[in-house]
Amino acid sequence: MAIEYIYPPFEVIRRDERCTRCRVCEKQCANGVHTYDAERKIMLADESKCVNCQRCVALCPTRAIKIVKTDCCLRENENWKGDTIREVYKQAATGGILLSSTGNPTPLPGYWDRLLINASQVTNPSIDPLREPMETRTTLGAKPQAIERDAEGNLADNMPPQLELSLPVIIVINKMDRPDQRCAEVVDETLELLLDLNATNEQLDSPVVYCSGRTGVATLDL
Repeated sequence: MAIEYIYPPFEVIRRDERCTRCRVCEKQCANGVHTYDAERKIMLADESKCVNCQRCVALCPTRAIKIVKTDCCLRENENWKGDTIREVYKQAATGGILLSSTGNPTPLPGYWDRLLINASQVTNPSIDPLREPMETRTTLGAKPQAIERDAEGNLADNMPPQLELSLPVIIVINKMDRPDQRCAEVVDETLELLLDLNATNEQLDSPVVYCSGRTGVATLDL
């Protein structure tokens, strides 16, 4: 067993006296947990792949399977819980920051002087910088090939915004049903933005769609 081996968080319990070797669990498992050993005529489980989705439990015709949380855990204390210790082990072994899912249900993903344990968050923008560059603002136009700074170290913004591609533009305004709606004002502000971006006459003549998500309405007339 390798030094970086971590015991799987879930165990597959199979009652052999109930198992008929129908292999339904093997066929339905998307993670490849269950396999059939034809030589020994037994079902095997690679528990390191199990995510406790309970599909095998639900589809087993004889109720021979159950998934339980393992009681084989690392030594815990008041500061370091088992999940945290396992993730630190994984980070040390891989050299990467863990992204377990698109959402992390734990209250605090970071511990101890900016040590990032699990970077997963509810929304993608918070984890995108760990995988690829992320823009902090939206621009319609060409982007510089490199970051430039002035003499004081501030980012240099010496490229005027411009619309390079003559793409069709559709202006969509939501929440038109609200009493304080500002549809006309928002249309004017959008057209001013397009003018600043050197939009073509066709783009300035863009259709405006007025929407209401609450009522499920989208119309060209206000």
